[in-house]
Amino acid sequence: QDEGRTRRILADLDAGRAVEQLLLHYQPQVSMTTGEVVGFEALVRWDHDELGQLTAREFIPLAERTGSMGPITLAVLERALGDMAELQRLAPGARLAINVTRRHVLTRGLVDNLCASVRRHGLSPQDIVLEVSEPATGLASESSDVFDTLSRDGFAVSIRGFGTARSSLTALWNNPAISEVKVDPSIAALVEDDKTLRLVRALLSAAHSLGIRVVAEGVEEAAAAAALRRLGCDVLQGFVVCPPVPLAELRDWCASWRRERVLDLGA
Repeated sequence: QDEGRTRRILADLDAGRAVEQLLLHYQPQVSMTTGEVVGFEALVRWDHDELGQLTAREFIPLAERTGSMGPITLAVLERALGDMAELQRLAPGARLAINVTRRHVLTRGLVDNLCASVRRHGLSPQDIVLEVSEPATGLASESSDVFDTLSRDGFAVSIRGFGTARSSLTALWNNPAISEVKVDPSIAALVEDDKTLRLVRALLSAAHSLGIRVVAEGVEEAAAAAALRRLGCDVLQGFVVCPPVPLAELRDWCASWRRERVLDLGA
């Protein structure tokens, strides 16, 4: 980002404008076994009145820096949970994945806010997956306590960027509340390489031995998706299935989706 653009984003974050201009896009997740839609990840965008539509990567790190991440996270939770009834109508039984930042994981109000929002929308905690980037698992005792509380309340905890940090396997062992991991897109993209293939096979074996579901995230090519399916990856997410789209476009996608597209991979 150039300096002027960054200054404008920071100023608008300080003024609280982001919360009023947030949009949610959803990216489907499909089972590698059945081809059925099993979940959706909520991805936030900022529909800025001058800078256009900003991705999370463009403003979330700045929001964390300015301390304005809390209201943004609460707004995303409210809007995503409000869409949940429609999402489950499109794909019965599908779960909703929502990203929470490292700092917000350690905010004690997170669990209370989540439980209150879920009740208000008439949902079950079992419908919700909270995605946390892997570095948060390095905060061993603090993050483990929060993960345990979330798990006891019925929420699923997913770790993003799995396989990119040295703590990957120990993170699973030290945090039994983790029920899902997401293989990092940089690894998924290279899965046809022999060295990477061996790494992914080891990660899958470790995760599955602990009863943890493995999602391949950011998969763009059919060949990579086929390789991941042969390795035993559980869930597929990425442009090879569908890009993140607004809820209105998701309705059309769900109507046209054919599970055979996954079942034919690598056949």
